[in-house]
Amino acid sequence: VLRVAAEGYAVKAAQVSGNAQSLLIELDKGGTVAGVLATAQGTPVNGKVLLRPTGVSPVQWSFAADRSTDEYGRFEFTRLGAGGYKLWPRPEAGSAEARTIRIRGNERLEIAMVVDLNNRLSGVIGGLMDGETVRFSVAGGSSADLRLGGADGHGNGPYQLHGLSDGLVEVTASTARRQMTQEVGIADGEATADFVFGGRSTLSGVVTAGGRPQPYMGVRAVPREPHAATASGSADETGFYEIVGLEDGNYRVRASWRRSAYGVFDVLVSGDTVFDVPLAPTVVSGTVRSDRRVGDVWITAVSGTGADRREYVRPASSTGTYRFDGLPPGVYTLTVATPYFGGVSRVLNLESVVEGFDFNLTWSGENRVVRVVDRALNPVGEVMVDVAGGELAGMLLPLRIGPDGGGALPHELAGHQLTFRSPGYEPHRVERWDGKPLHIELVGRSGND
Repeated sequence: VLRVAAEGYAVKAAQVSGNAQSLLIELDKGGTVAGVLATAQGTPVNGKVLLRPTGVSPVQWSFAADRSTDEYGRFEFTRLGAGGYKLWPRPEAGSAEARTIRIRGNERLEIAMVVDLNNRLSGVIGGLMDGETVRFSVAGGSSADLRLGGADGHGNGPYQLHGLSDGLVEVTASTARRQMTQEVGIADGEATADFVFGGRSTLSGVVTAGGRPQPYMGVRAVPREPHAATASGSADETGFYEIVGLEDGNYRVRASWRRSAYGVFDVLVSGDTVFDVPLAPTVVSGTVRSDRRVGDVWITAVSGTGADRREYVRPASSTGTYRFDGLPPGVYTLTVATPYFGGVSRVLNLESVVEGFDFNLTWSGENRVVRVVDRALNPVGEVMVDVAGGELAGMLLPLRIGPDGGGALPHELAGHQLTFRSPGYEPHRVERWDGKPLHIELVGRSGND
């Protein structure tokens, strides 16, 4: 795909065939989309409007743009190529629905985007430290699908949120290291809730496993008392961590890496409290070997089943070595899985230190053809494949697509659930790939061609 841009003209993308020696590309001035962001009564609302192309080659997503509204609530996009677009309003207060439009040639479209200020939550934020600001998020009802008006950048003082759902919702106020959550009931379009981050105590120490410092572990303190703030920190290269802004009281302190808990401890915080996090003194280490370079490899350690299932991951180094420190004692299944090598699993009863727990991988190199196109059978150039339901579950694999829409998948993905994703298109899921060649036709998102 050739992308052409010239001053004063709309950007245009053209498909180039493999044997083309010359190409005539006609540029035009392009269309204009202008409009206003305002309430139903005509009151202008500050905010932004985002514009994204729809139903076109993903290369054109690089032309996405946003515009801030002026004092009259107006916005304008110019020099737009013919095709479909979607407008997402982002008002600072209230909520508004997205609009799908179509530009035909050099026309000008006027769009009125109506902002709904109903369902307001208000209150006071207090106790923030210097440099701290609050961002709000909402779970429950349809609010999880909305961009809340007034969600970002609050300091100490009054706040307002707009566009919440009716009924009970959970509202979370988060800073970079602290957060508070309250259940709020919206009745008659109004509700109030205060978020006061009153704590000034600290919790600090060193994360260790068998006396060995453990760098870069996440440490999170969750209060036993209701309405107190949860706070978190991260260990540095020496294993030292510090959590600030805690209220005095009892906490559950969780040490984790990549969301996997290595230990949970009960800690009483009073003033400046020191607590060294003592993980289990276990070690399991080894080397991943193959007759050719494997590339990026992760080792997964799984213990238990159902609600008791625990999963831990660690990367192998460039030489293939890996090491887990501080895993809770137990029986683990360790797995190495990667495309073109398949997966190898070994079971280990881990009680103390186990070294030389190695893996030997065998190269297969088997591919299967996959063709990914749109409904007009044009190639889709930017595709990612989510892998689930097997040894390679959790992988996100970039798929290289040629000019004819053709690409290749490793045969080791057979038996897995595959979800093909590309910007501007609905995800396409293959529930259980049988390992045979695939033909995938992606459908543009709602309102696209």
